[in-house]
Amino acid sequence: MIPESPNMLEYIPEDFKYWRKYQQEKIEEILGHISNGKKIIVLNAPTGAGKSLYNISVGSILNSLNENNNAFVLTSTKMLQNQYSDEFPEVMVIKGRANYPCKSWEWLYNLRKNEDAKKGKKTEEYAPKTCEDCYKIAKNTKCNFEGICEYKVAKKEALESTFACMNMAYFILAVPNEEVGFENRTLCIIDEAHHIEDTLMNHYTIEITKKRVEKLRKSLKEQKEVNFPKEKWNGILPVNIYFKDIINYAVDAAFENIYEGEAELLNFLKKTVYSDIKLILDKPLVSKDIFFMKVKNQKNLVNMSNLERKQKLISYSKMFLPSNYIDLSESETTRFMDSIEKYQKRIKNAINLFDDLYKIEEIQESGEMGAKWIPTHVERNYGKNVGTHLEKIILKPIDVKDLKEELFDQADFYILSSATLSKQHMKDLGFNEKDYAVVSVPASFPVKNRPLKVINEFNMNYENLNKKDYFKKAVEKLDLILKHHENERGIIHVSSNKLMNDIFKNSKYKNRMIKVTSNGNLLDGIESIDSGLHYHEKNNNSVLISPSLHTGVDFRDDKARFQIIFKVPFMAGDEQVSARRRKDPNWYFGKAVTQMIQSYGRTTRSVDDYSVTYILDKRALHYLKNDNFTPEWVKEAVIKYDTVEDALEDNNCFSKK
Repeated sequence: MIPESPNMLEYIPEDFKYWRKYQQEKIEEILGHISNGKKIIVLNAPTGAGKSLYNISVGSILNSLNENNNAFVLTSTKMLQNQYSDEFPEVMVIKGRANYPCKSWEWLYNLRKNEDAKKGKKTEEYAPKTCEDCYKIAKNTKCNFEGICEYKVAKKEALESTFACMNMAYFILAVPNEEVGFENRTLCIIDEAHHIEDTLMNHYTIEITKKRVEKLRKSLKEQKEVNFPKEKWNGILPVNIYFKDIINYAVDAAFENIYEGEAELLNFLKKTVYSDIKLILDKPLVSKDIFFMKVKNQKNLVNMSNLERKQKLISYSKMFLPSNYIDLSESETTRFMDSIEKYQKRIKNAINLFDDLYKIEEIQESGEMGAKWIPTHVERNYGKNVGTHLEKIILKPIDVKDLKEELFDQADFYILSSATLSKQHMKDLGFNEKDYAVVSVPASFPVKNRPLKVINEFNMNYENLNKKDYFKKAVEKLDLILKHHENERGIIHVSSNKLMNDIFKNSKYKNRMIKVTSNGNLLDGIESIDSGLHYHEKNNNSVLISPSLHTGVDFRDDKARFQIIFKVPFMAGDEQVSARRRKDPNWYFGKAVTQMIQSYGRTTRSVDDYSVTYILDKRALHYLKNDNFTPEWVKEAVIKYDTVEDALEDNNCFSKK
């Protein structure tokens, strides 16, 4: 139970001297909702409000009442994870294996070297350097340095900590898995919570590739080409037509490939997992519980030790073994289990495919939209003589409303923390307004220090951007802004690499511009984010132009005194985006508004900081004034101007030192 008036000063984390404006009041409001049993609390707080301090303070108060009241802290980026651990010593960070150097590098290197020598390969380029490399290369080999493995040490510290910090993707994969060791906690804090839907969407996206299907047949004497005719995949995925043929083909190939020459094992599996997969493909409405029970049992067999596997096999034999296997002798059982051991890796690969089939069983006709999952076709041109073939099919759920349980079943209470988590976001996740409480923090930065100037001059839709004269005129107006801020650093936010390159090509001030993307491409003169920021800080009037700087980057003080959002960043439309937009247009518009607000929040990062943001696309005004999309602290900063010149003449809306 939460005390009515806790002594808040006791819970200010180390290195924090005092509460900022609104912090104590809003923390008490959050605690009140928890005390009243509200499971989900949305913390809407503007940039610079100190969301991390709100989050950790609530967790610390709960822990002070009961030492078993521990918390998860979920973030969307490694940078934010590091920020939490730097500011709060009690926060223990766990990342994916690829983020930790491998302590047994030399031993693994020699192991790989021996393997490669047999194949006539050089080893240097394959040398393992991270725990992820170790996991892939020596998955079933005992680690000689397990006690000092940085990944395992970090995981142990996180398991035992008051605050275990990880990214959302790791949380969804690891926490529901009992083998990892995390148990449910009292509180789950999700920072940058506007990324929840995208994280869930990525987790449940399935790819069926031509290569993946053909790989199952590579050991067969008769090789067959697998083509995915696009005409059979138009519109909504027809679960009972060509998809069934592809998966039947893959299942047949998998079992022929894996169990060829192992008649007993082949017969056993064909009478259990195999038969149920066939049944699901032929009758999509078959009970998923029956299918999944048998796949799960098969997984257990693979993951157990020899002794455990034999014991479990005998105890469950009456449930899923053919009758002639119930009374196997010890030697027969041993031989049978040795067969499973021999093909363990291939069995796991097959089961991974079956897991996808289990997910895809959701693909069936439902109402006007036709399906819950939507296919996107990825083609590859093999040249004039061969032509274009469908290379893979990407299956995405149309939304994640029914897929959020793995995220929201691991704690008693949730704080969803963001500067841009709107009513629309919560609706997109399947929550009604009665399902959650909202705690809104007003902006503490003066609005005059952060004007958001929307220019009512250009409609940057696809048609207009492809008009040479129209686009040229828009870039000329952008150049006026660059001239006005000729002695200051700035940012130009764009929606694509193409738009970035087109602006660069047409601007008079390209010599000031640094093109930046998340990956970078030096051959095209494009920097990675890290290298771009490095060059930016060495120049006193450089301008970063990028589609990748709207989140996770801090441009406080003179790192950027101005920003330009060239157009409303609507999502590129694949089949899933188009279907989702038809179902709920506000989802599509809300995504664009969120990105604009995130871009706006890159500058003016403290009460004494100042900057100005320009939006050159007049369509932004309509969306930024919508209560369902835009928080009050953003709406109060919006100023409309008829022309760029008018906006530049108005210099009294922000203070300079």
